[in-house]
Formats: sequence, structure tokens, C-alpha cells
Amino acid sequence: MPNRYDNFMGELYLAYDDKGVVFSTNTVLYGSEIQYADVIWIGIYGDNKEICNVKLGMTSKEIKSVLGEPSYQNNPYENEAMELYDGEWTIEYEANR
Repeated sequence: MPNRYDNFMGELYLAYDDKGVVFSTNTVLYGSEIQYADVIWIGIYGDNKEICNVKLGMTSKEIKSVLGEPSYQNNPYENEAMELYDGEWTIEYEANR
């Protein structure tokens, strides 16, 4: 079970504080029962954290050298409707299923 979970921006986040990772999912929450579903995005926090060989503080160029070309690259205008990313550039990778 996660240390914390709650609805955020229409999704359910699951936070694991001991690992410094947050998963945002399209999970359904029924009372205190979590029915797990697809992970939408993964966030990491804390010092010296990394996921898939990508570390906090890396530039987008460095990330692309590790993961390759992203599935999507969005500019601040494209992200203005997104509460979390408003005014920011983002790159997104789709995982193979």
C-alpha cells in the first residue's frame, strides 16, 4: 500500500515516500479500496533519485540521449490547459505494452 494516495487532476496518485516515487494512475478508488489500473506518469522526488537511468536535474538533451526521441514534446502553449505543466516544456515517452 502507498504511504499516501488521493485524487489529483482527475487521476489518483499513489505516493511511496520511502522510495521517493509517485505514480499517477487512472485507478479507481472505492472508499479505501484501490482497484489498480494503468500508470499515466511517474514522478520522483528527493536527493539522488533516478528512474530508467534518468536523474533529477538532467537536461532534456541528456534525457533524450538515454531514452531516445520522445513520443511527444509539448511547448508551454500546448501545456497551458494542464494545471501541472502550465508554462512549461514537457517531453513524454510511451512505454511499450
